[in-house]
Amino acid sequence: MDAGKKKINDILNGNRQLVIPFFQRSYVWKEDLWERFIESMELVSQTGKEYFLGSVILKQLPTSTSSTVDDVRTVINCR
Repeated sequence: MDAGKKKINDILNGNRQLVIPFFQRSYVWKEDLWERFIESMELVSQTGKEYFLGSVILKQLPTSTSSTVDDVRTVINCR
């Protein structure tokens, strides 16, 4: 486990794919929350300001050697 303070760019790495399981999308990730989150991330990206995202727990998934994505992680928790 690698815990610590990270920048959003470390999580949204260029060749990383985040997978949000159905049970997360169904109960937690409502459209209005997604819109607010994306708007916040765009603002952070444009201004370079800090943004406290909270705890993000990701689980690395296996990838095949033929995959175009090097790193696939499922979102376990995001608060």
